[in-house]
Amino acid sequence: MGLTTANAAQMTSYHNSTFGGEDGMPPTYAETWESGPSESTTPLIASSSARIPQGASTAYATGSYVTPAQRASVAGTSGGRMRRLVQQATVTWASTTFIIIYTVLMLYMIYVNGGIESFDVNPMLGPSVDVLNEFGANNAAEIKYNKQYWRFVTPIFLHAGLIHLAFNVYVQWKIGTDLEAMWGTGTWLMIFLASGAFGNLASSIFMPTVIGVGASGSIMGILGGWLLELICHWSDDTPGPYLGEQEAKDQRKGRKWNIFILLVNVAVTMLMSIVPMVDWAAHVGGVVCGCILGAHFFAYDIVGRCCKGLTLLVSLSLLLVLTMGGLTYFFEDVDPCPDAKDGQYTDFMPPEC
Repeated sequence: MGLTTANAAQMTSYHNSTFGGEDGMPPTYAETWESGPSESTTPLIASSSARIPQGASTAYATGSYVTPAQRASVAGTSGGRMRRLVQQATVTWASTTFIIIYTVLMLYMIYVNGGIESFDVNPMLGPSVDVLNEFGANNAAEIKYNKQYWRFVTPIFLHAGLIHLAFNVYVQWKIGTDLEAMWGTGTWLMIFLASGAFGNLASSIFMPTVIGVGASGSIMGILGGWLLELICHWSDDTPGPYLGEQEAKDQRKGRKWNIFILLVNVAVTMLMSIVPMVDWAAHVGGVVCGCILGAHFFAYDIVGRCCKGLTLLVSLSLLLVLTMGGLTYFFEDVDPCPDAKDGQYTDFMPPEC
């Protein structure tokens, strides 16, 4: 939600290290099912970094799968690249639709503003704060005194300027679309929207006099959900009938490395959140909510009835306690009116301030 997002270059590095390049497809199952099994290949079991695409087994059985060589020849043409982009946008329609909404809203806000504000007014190259507030930016005073509760959600779709928009769109296209493809649109939407709303609530509590916009809290949320998915699938790396000892060892090593890289990216983003014009509270709130929801949704993949039940209970309890506690504290104890001395944002603060 803050005026900037996670470091796009680092996110891309993590995306490529996990998914194996610019294809946007998890390599483990994509390559295994496309090339078909061989005598030297041990069948893999579903892990958090790769799931069997729906219908893949049918495609292999009927001989309709596409080999890596065939895919490479198609992808090498401009038409092949375009078809691949269209296919990705179709499968991940929610993330793609949100990106379109971000862009259209940004262009329309600039139009309403009469152009881009000067760099000293808005260094993100966007409209004025007044226009952002008019379109539904996070404004704690409006939420508390005028009951404009939609402002917990609408800031997700707004951005401070073209620079802010470019960073968030890049990260969401490179990572968010892959996660939507792996999790399914329903799960992705719940984690993305709930994390963004929770981040806006955290921002209203800890930074109540600041106007905030952006999808950064939601993006941090899906990263938190991804982290918990990797952890919940820890038992997938246990040797068994379908996974040899060496394969299990290699898979566990890769999982640990992915978790480490993801933690580094989250930590770097948190450190970046201390600089001016960045809403650190939205980042923290988003990643916390994403981790809790990730634990709840992916607890069903945990081996062991006791661990599964405990994870479901703890995650649901934490979510309810933090949400209800945060809302109660905000509406009863938070003062969202800025100090009269600085006068910042007073032009569109409610009369109660």
